[in-house]
Amino acid sequence: MIRYENFITALQYFGFAKSGIPYMGVGRNLSYRKALFTSFTGFEKNKNLLSGDDDLFVNAVANAKNVEICIDKDAFTYSNPEESFSDWLKQKKRHLRSGFHYKLIHQLLLFLFTGSLIFFYALFVVLLWQGTSLSLVSGIFFGIIGMKLLLSFRVFEKLGQQDLRFFSPVLDLVYAGYLVALFFLLLLQPKDHWKT
Repeated sequence: MIRYENFITALQYFGFAKSGIPYMGVGRNLSYRKALFTSFTGFEKNKNLLSGDDDLFVNAVANAKNVEICIDKDAFTYSNPEESFSDWLKQKKRHLRSGFHYKLIHQLLLFLFTGSLIFFYALFVVLLWQGTSLSLVSGIFFGIIGMKLLLSFRVFEKLGQQDLRFFSPVLDLVYAGYLVALFFLLLLQPKDHWKT
């Protein structure tokens, strides 16, 4: 699930960057010119946040002309994942909180992406609940799942995640549930604190 969530995040920021709307970067595999960094006063503007300085720096200075992505396997970086579910959730909450500081257009686009995913599964349940034809609803549902799998098949390979592609229909559903749960966790615990 951690790998799938990272895969979806990468799809988003690579796709947005290729579309001329770069909105984030990951610090462990990010480079920029010193002049750009100093012209923005580095990470100074975000020093009071617990995480997200890399994301927010890119969000503030990136545009269609000064960003390029590299998806060559020799350029990939790897990091160890959190070892417990609760630690992973804490990390994800910190990351999502930094997203609230993105430019408004980026927040809206990401909300549309997330909202459409959750709406897709919720609509399936509602239609079944209302007694809509099972064969019709299932046909549309599995048709869309199949189309998503087909469209992303090569991307899984390009990003070195071939083993995830056949699990992706199940992981996608789990991911949608995870996003809903994370939203409620953010409402219940509005701020994070580093352990002291």
